[in-house]
Amino acid sequence: PGDLPSLPARRSSDLSSTSLISVESILGTADGNTITVDTADVANATVDGLDGSDTLQLAVASLDLSSTTLTSIELIRGTADGNTITVDTADVAGATVDGQDGSDTLQLAVASLDLSSTTLNSVELIRGTDGADTITVDTADVANATVDGQGGNDTLQLAGLALDLSSTTLTSIELIRGTDGADTITVDTADVANATVDGLGGNDTLQLAGASLDLSSTTLTSVEMILGNTNANAIIVNQD
Repeated sequence: PGDLPSLPARRSSDLSSTSLISVESILGTADGNTITVDTADVANATVDGLDGSDTLQLAVASLDLSSTTLTSIELIRGTADGNTITVDTADVAGATVDGQDGSDTLQLAVASLDLSSTTLNSVELIRGTDGADTITVDTADVANATVDGQGGNDTLQLAGLALDLSSTTLTSIELIRGTDGADTITVDTADVANATVDGLGGNDTLQLAGASLDLSSTTLTSVEMILGNTNANAIIVNQD
């Protein structure tokens, strides 16, 4: 079996100047730990924070967790620079990702990322893969951020019954998909240009984020209401 190093009693371990060879597990203590790592430290390994509220701290501006298993890690924290953190759903389930300063990117490790139980702080870009991605989000995940699906036919999936994209920039997102309930999706023209909005089940509402909405290049499916706001609204639709 691989070596199982545990953190010392001081509850903090900085591996930024350390080379780990054939170490399959990094174990925390029963208290709240801070473990500072780079990609090489955790490649093909498990990091288990054990008890307490545990932090995985980036040693440098990029951390790839695509081959890493995280257990009992409550916070992944970036540096003061622009960070890129590569994750899958298991890495961030029930956890917080805090990019800190700089312009920070959450990179999908695989073609699906469910952020429904994740809190994002100071993450300015969620970036997909070259394949067909599905990214599950709520409004807080994408507020003042960009979601870029990259290549493939990419889906932005609602985590709950409401998604407000009024402060979000969508790039290369071909489908915005609701839930089986009564959804409200708030969009501007750029969010839905050349895309499909599928409300799925329930009585679903497309809410204008601004005074106008051009749907001439948009396909709407299972959207029962298009709702204006207190402005004088102009809604352009395809009459085919």
